[in-house]
Amino acid sequence: VSRHPALKASLLEHSLMLPSTGVRPTRKAPPTALALVVAFEAKVLENSAPTFTRMYAWWRLVRIWAAMRFDDHRGLAPSSVKLLPSCLRGSLTRTKTTGVGKKKQQLEIVVDQQAYVLHPTWLRVGWELWQQISHKRDYFLGLPTMDLSSMRLLEARYADGVAMSRALMKSLRFEEKPLIAHDAALTFWTEHSDRAFLPSMAGAMPDIDDGWIRDVGRWALPTSHEYVRSHLVRVRFIQRAVAERARHHATSSIALDEEEVFADLGEHMLRSGVQAEDVVEQILGFAR
Repeated sequence: VSRHPALKASLLEHSLMLPSTGVRPTRKAPPTALALVVAFEAKVLENSAPTFTRMYAWWRLVRIWAAMRFDDHRGLAPSSVKLLPSCLRGSLTRTKTTGVGKKKQQLEIVVDQQAYVLHPTWLRVGWELWQQISHKRDYFLGLPTMDLSSMRLLEARYADGVAMSRALMKSLRFEEKPLIAHDAALTFWTEHSDRAFLPSMAGAMPDIDDGWIRDVGRWALPTSHEYVRSHLVRVRFIQRAVAERARHHATSSIALDEEEVFADLGEHMLRSGVQAEDVVEQILGFAR
């Protein structure tokens, strides 16, 4: 901490400015941190980890790169998802019941093979783990068995996702130390954070069209095959561009900027009663 006095001083000053009333402003879900993406990749490849933990880390990565919401797994039948030589593809349809009449909407899912930060094989390795589970269900994510060796065919609800994500994050390690040093950090990200990662990162890259970014992870009315193909090409371009930028070290002039995310994390931890020195250490752990 002594090597980063400016960060420590900023957090200490910020902690004095926090309101004592406990009233917190409403905020959007913070995007999943890049350090978590890297740790999820490593977990998928960790042969000594429980099978379901590796499977769930894979699912989190798919959700991150495809900008999916938690509920998007409902109606995503495993039989509709396939791993191609260049990407993972899936498609699901829902009926929108609000408004006038019932309209069908579809969500096209794609994850490019080049969507990785450190471990390019995560997509294939995790996919093979999921093939051990029966495809006879109309949802994708189920609940783990008691020993985490497999998955039960019981649909996961939002609260289940919260519990599984927190358990996964507590199992993550960096250089033989826990990546998450304080439980307060576990409650910062939500099940909506994965949806925010790709648009947030891409939005900071001026060479990516804003219109393309708005369409990422967006449900739409069924349209022509030509439009779907064009949409998927654009999404894969965004994924590759963000992944390539992410592979640059944090000190690079073209690295992805997570300063605002870490500032919000610091405020969240300070509000939770974590000492400023410990907050600095946690943030530096993510920023390495």
